[in-house]
Amino acid sequence: MRFSINAHALIQHTLYDDLGTTRRARLHRAAAEGLEASVGEDPGARAGELARHWLAATRPTESSKAVTYARLAAEGALGSLAPAEAIRWYGEAIGALDLAPDDHERARCLAGLGVAQRQTGDGAYRETLLQAARLAQAVGDVDTLVLAALANNRGFQSGAGIVDAERVEMLTAALDAIGSADSPARCRLLALLALEHIYDGDYRRRRTLCDEALQIARRLGDPATLFDVLFRRGQAIWTPDTVDELLRESNECGALADQMGDPVSKFWAATFRGTVVVQVGDIAEVARCHEEAARLASDVGQPILKWTSSFNRSWSTLLAGDVAQAEALADEALQIGNDTGQPDTLTIYGAQLFSIRWHQGRLGEIADMVVQIVHDNPGVSGFRSLAALVCMESGRGDEARRLLDAERSSGFPDAQNFLVPISLDTWARVASHFGDRDAAEALYPRLARWPHLVGFTGVNISGAVALSLGTLATVLGRYRDAEAHFAEALRIHENLASPFFIAMTDLEWGRMLLSRREPDDPARAETTLRSALALAHRYGYAALEARAREALEPSS
Repeated sequence: MRFSINAHALIQHTLYDDLGTTRRARLHRAAAEGLEASVGEDPGARAGELARHWLAATRPTESSKAVTYARLAAEGALGSLAPAEAIRWYGEAIGALDLAPDDHERARCLAGLGVAQRQTGDGAYRETLLQAARLAQAVGDVDTLVLAALANNRGFQSGAGIVDAERVEMLTAALDAIGSADSPARCRLLALLALEHIYDGDYRRRRTLCDEALQIARRLGDPATLFDVLFRRGQAIWTPDTVDELLRESNECGALADQMGDPVSKFWAATFRGTVVVQVGDIAEVARCHEEAARLASDVGQPILKWTSSFNRSWSTLLAGDVAQAEALADEALQIGNDTGQPDTLTIYGAQLFSIRWHQGRLGEIADMVVQIVHDNPGVSGFRSLAALVCMESGRGDEARRLLDAERSSGFPDAQNFLVPISLDTWARVASHFGDRDAAEALYPRLARWPHLVGFTGVNISGAVALSLGTLATVLGRYRDAEAHFAEALRIHENLASPFFIAMTDLEWGRMLLSRREPDDPARAETTLRSALALAHRYGYAALEARAREALEPSS
């Protein structure tokens, strides 16, 4: 039977090859026409079959049908989560358009191709979608302009520290084209435009755009639109002052994603939720979110989801004390990011490697890289504080001091985005190290607005703000306040189950007790410092271990 079937196929192939080009084209056309008659106006799953026949018919008069059916086959592949197949069909359609030019159809095909490229991890998607948007704008195709503008986003802002002017231009053009009436497109465009402006420093404008988007979405009552707006808004308005608001809205996002049942929406809902809850120390919810996101990324298979999941699991794994696994996940994210052309891959990797080497006491190894990242990303103000901390920790004290002096002179400027607390928190560590009272006086009231939060950038954690408040209060000689802050920091870090930050809290608390020297302080300091020493030794936190030993020497 196997031979019979193979022989039959071979005979068919031989006979087909023997047909002349014109006759083959005529047969394909006849087959296409017969199939069209049988399927009617909705070809459904047979769009690909129709496309193959019309593409083989070759005559320019049939090319428009070939384009239409190839595009429909591509759209069906996208709907079936088969983006690689969609790319093939869109390529066929765009090729056929050379025989029968149609800019409306080309714009639609380019928009779909860009979506498929993004889903497969092809970094060319940005340019493809910009091309689609510009062409759609030129021919007055508003629907395709909107589609291309909205699709040109990877799930969060286009890059670290930058505003992508070309994407913003197309979002603005799409908003102008659709007018001011309530619509799903309008509120989605508003929310995405706000997100793309996250690094421009104009928080009030971002907030206004997001509030308008949310009001429209709630009036429309469409779950998918509301989800999209809440998710984009959650990134655009994220500051330490909006954490309570985002806790509510991230919970709503999760419920909407469950209602829709879309795995990609569920992934981003879990990612959003994990980003917010870590700032209030809810490590159990972080673990649930990261487990769910990792499973969904694996199920869906889109590289952008795998990249995001990898760098998120890196920081949460590091928080739990597994430094080696955290580095392996950061390396995995680096590979995926490079393979898919993410513009800020090295920036994110560098930020995570900073935290990993900080835990290991090896910041000196990456000092030059961090300083270079700061130079390459002037729009990310928080990176300047990381450079100062790296220099401080790696024996380049004069350089760290110059960076601190410059930042203090400029008043520790507020970036008006999610990087504010971790930037100020890191400057507080540098100021405390140098015993800089002027810097401490400036930083303490700024950080005191968020005594119960955890500093988080989206890719790494700086620990409880209360820890830095404790060290600043110590510099200022406000020992009672310092004690209260260290107690709060320890509570938060124990909730996070973070050995590194528990050890750091014990170290700084012990140092404060040695400075204060009330009657029972020396004994308390020794107990606290030995706790820090034991924990640092157990987990390999070399710099913390050395400092705990140094602090214990006078009392040994």
